[in-house]
Amino acid sequence: MSLTKNDVLHLAKLARLDLTAAEVDNYALQLDEVLHYLDKLNELGAVSPAEVLAGSALVGRVDEIEEFNNSTNLLKSAPAKEGDLIVVPPVFSANQ
Repeated sequence: MSLTKNDVLHLAKLARLDLTAAEVDNYALQLDEVLHYLDKLNELGAVSPAEVLAGSALVGRVDEIEEFNNSTNLLKSAPAKEGDLIVVPPVFSANQ
């Protein structure tokens, strides 16, 4: 599949992008390369995510508790604080 300048202009219109002529040429080349790469991947055949995971072992690590001794520097970088606590905006409002 080859991508034309008209295809890029159509995509730009759908994305509400104003592109210059140079950008259209540049994106046409870049997107065409991406599509050719995807065609090569399709030639290799479809591999489901389950097949990929079936052949690999999940690697984990043991959780270990460590002391954090840098709270002073952490508080200095916080945008808002009260005492030794960092103030964050509420996630849920009372009006919901």
